[in-house]
Amino acid sequence: MRTALFGTSEFAVPALDALAASRHEVALVVTPPDRPKGRGRKVEACPVAERARAFGLPLFQPPRINAVESIERLRAAALELVAVAAFGQILGRTVLTLPRKGTVNLHGSVLPAWRGAAPVARAIQAGEEQTGVTLQHVVLEVDAGDIIDVERTDIGPDETAGELSARLSVLGARVLSRNLDLLEAGEAPRTPQDRAAATHAPQLEKEEGRIPWEKPARRVHDHIRAMTPWPGAFTHLPRKDGPAERIIVRRSEVVASGAPRAMPGTILCASGEIVVGTGYDSLRVLRLLRAGRQEADAASFLRGFPLEEGARLQ
Repeated sequence: MRTALFGTSEFAVPALDALAASRHEVALVVTPPDRPKGRGRKVEACPVAERARAFGLPLFQPPRINAVESIERLRAAALELVAVAAFGQILGRTVLTLPRKGTVNLHGSVLPAWRGAAPVARAIQAGEEQTGVTLQHVVLEVDAGDIIDVERTDIGPDETAGELSARLSVLGARVLSRNLDLLEAGEAPRTPQDRAAATHAPQLEKEEGRIPWEKPARRVHDHIRAMTPWPGAFTHLPRKDGPAERIIVRRSEVVASGAPRAMPGTILCASGEIVVGTGYDSLRVLRLLRAGRQEADAASFLRGFPLEEGARLQ
C-alpha cells in the first residue's frame, strides 16, 4: 500500500517511524517548509522533515496543502492511504478524496474529548487524570470523524504537556501500526462519535501562560504542567528600581496549607525554597528561570536572584 505521512512536530515522528518499519511503502512525507527560527533566524526543518531526510524518503513541503499545485503533486504520488499526525493545516475536500483507502488522523486524546489543536495541554489544564490517543477517519469537521481505535493511559500527577505528548506519540504509532493492514483491506472499524459529549481544545496563546495565583494550588499546579514547555507558565515580580521581572515556572508541587493567609501570589517562603500563596493551599516552586536565563532548582535560583518574603508575584 502506498502511504503518506502528513506531520510536523515531534508527536508525528514515531508515526513516521512506524510507517517506515511496516511492509507498506512510504511514498511521500508532507511537512511545512523549512523556516527561520530563534534569535539568529537560522533556517531549520521541522522534526518530521529531519526524520524523512534521515530515512531518504520523498519529502514534499508545501506552504499551503490545499493549493492547486499541492493537489497536483499529491495526485501524482498515487497515494492509497494518508496518515496525519500533528500536521497543523486543515485538509480540504479535494485533498481528502485523493487517497483511495482514505485519510486517517492520530489525535492526542480519547475522542470526542478535546477536539482541536491542543488536546494534551487542555486535558492537563482541566485536571484530567486519564487521556489517550485516537486513530480516526478524517472528515471536513475537525476531529469529528468515526473512530478506528483508541489507546488509553493515565496522566501522571506531575506530568507536563511535553512529557505526556511524547508518551502519547509512541502510543499513537502503535495504534497506527496495528491498523494498517485493516485499512488496506477496507476493514478498519468505524465507530461514530457522540457529538453531545465533545469538548474542545483550542490552540494555546502565548499570554495564556500567565499563572493564575488566585486559583487553588492544585489548579495552579495543573496550569504550570499544561503550559510546559510552551508557552511557559510565567509570572511577574514587580521591582522598585526597574521593570517587573518575568519568571517562568517549570516544576511545582502542592503544599496543603488550607485557607490563604495572604493575598494569592504572595511569596510565603524564600529561604532555601520558594513557597507561594494561592487561592487555597500553597505552591512550592521547584524549578524556574528568569527570562533569558538557564533553568534552575529553587535553591540555586535564590542564590543568584534572592526573593523577598511578602513580595507578591503577579
